Amino acid sequence: MAGTVQIPQNLTNLQQVELDMMADMYGRMTETCRKKCVKPEHKAGELNKGESVCLDRCIVKYFQMHENVGKNLRLDFNANAK
Repeated sequence: MAGTVQIPQNLTNLQQVELDMMADMYGRMTETCRKKCVKPEHKAGELNKGESVCLDRCIVKYFQMHENVGKNLRLDFNANAK
Protein backbone atom coordinates (compact mmCIF):
# COMPACT_ATOMS: atom_id res chain seq x y z
CA MET A 1 0.00 0.00 0.00
CA ALA A 2 1.55 3.31 -1.10
CA GLY A 3 0.19 5.36 1.83
CA THR A 4 1.44 2.99 4.53
CA VAL A 5 3.60 4.66 7.16
CA GLN A 6 6.78 2.78 8.08
CA ILE A 7 6.97 2.33 11.85
CA PRO A 8 9.11 0.34 14.28
CA GLN A 9 8.28 -3.34 14.68
CA ASN A 10 7.53 -3.01 18.41
CA LEU A 11 4.25 -1.17 17.80
CA THR A 12 1.04 -3.14 17.94
CA ASN A 13 -1.23 -3.83 15.00
CA LEU A 14 -3.75 -1.39 16.45
CA GLN A 15 -1.12 1.33 16.55
CA GLN A 16 -0.18 0.55 12.93
CA VAL A 17 -3.82 0.79 11.88
CA GLU A 18 -4.20 4.11 13.70
CA LEU A 19 -1.06 5.52 12.05
CA ASP A 20 -2.24 4.34 8.63
CA MET A 21 -5.65 5.91 9.19
CA MET A 22 -4.11 9.23 10.27
CA ALA A 23 -1.77 9.24 7.26
CA ASP A 24 -4.73 8.50 4.98
CA MET A 25 -6.83 11.25 6.58
CA TYR A 26 -3.96 13.73 6.26
CA GLY A 27 -3.51 12.83 2.59
CA ARG A 28 -7.23 13.15 1.84
CA MET A 29 -7.45 16.42 3.78
CA THR A 30 -4.44 17.85 1.94
CA GLU A 31 -5.80 16.88 -1.48
CA THR A 32 -9.37 18.02 -0.74
CA CYS A 33 -8.36 21.38 0.70
CA ARG A 34 -5.81 22.00 -2.03
CA LYS A 35 -8.42 21.33 -4.74
CA LYS A 36 -10.95 23.54 -2.96
CA CYS A 37 -8.65 26.48 -2.18
CA VAL A 38 -5.79 26.59 -4.70
CA LYS A 39 -6.53 27.05 -8.37
CA PRO A 40 -4.85 24.55 -10.74
CA GLU A 41 -3.14 27.38 -12.64
CA HIS A 42 -1.50 28.64 -9.40
CA LYS A 43 1.98 29.81 -10.45
CA ALA A 44 3.14 31.93 -7.50
CA GLY A 45 5.67 30.59 -5.03
CA GLU A 46 3.46 31.53 -2.09
CA LEU A 47 -0.25 31.41 -1.39
CA ASN A 48 -2.23 34.62 -1.46
CA LYS A 49 -4.27 35.70 1.58
CA GLY A 50 -7.54 34.27 0.25
CA GLU A 51 -5.96 30.88 -0.42
CA SER A 52 -4.34 30.82 3.02
CA VAL A 53 -7.60 31.69 4.78
CA CYS A 54 -9.48 29.08 2.74
CA LEU A 55 -6.91 26.40 3.59
CA ASP A 56 -7.00 27.30 7.29
CA ARG A 57 -10.79 27.04 7.40
CA CYS A 58 -10.85 23.85 5.37
CA ILE A 59 -8.32 22.15 7.65
CA VAL A 60 -10.16 23.25 10.81
CA LYS A 61 -13.44 21.89 9.41
CA TYR A 62 -11.76 18.63 8.41
CA PHE A 63 -10.37 18.11 11.92
CA GLN A 64 -13.67 19.09 13.55
CA MET A 65 -15.49 16.55 11.38
CA HIS A 66 -12.89 13.89 12.18
CA GLU A 67 -13.37 14.59 15.90
CA ASN A 68 -17.18 14.49 15.60
CA VAL A 69 -17.13 11.20 13.72
CA GLY A 70 -14.79 9.71 16.33
CA LYS A 71 -17.08 10.84 19.17
CA ASN A 72 -20.14 9.38 17.46
CA LEU A 73 -18.37 6.08 16.81
CA ARG A 74 -17.32 5.87 20.47
CA LEU A 75 -20.87 6.66 21.63
CA ASP A 76 -22.31 4.01 19.28
CA PHE A 77 -19.72 1.47 20.39
CA ASN A 78 -20.38 2.14 24.08
CA ALA A 79 -24.16 1.98 23.57
CA ASN A 80 -23.89 -1.36 21.74
CA ALA A 81 -21.46 -2.80 24.29
CA LYS A 82 -24.01 -2.51 27.08
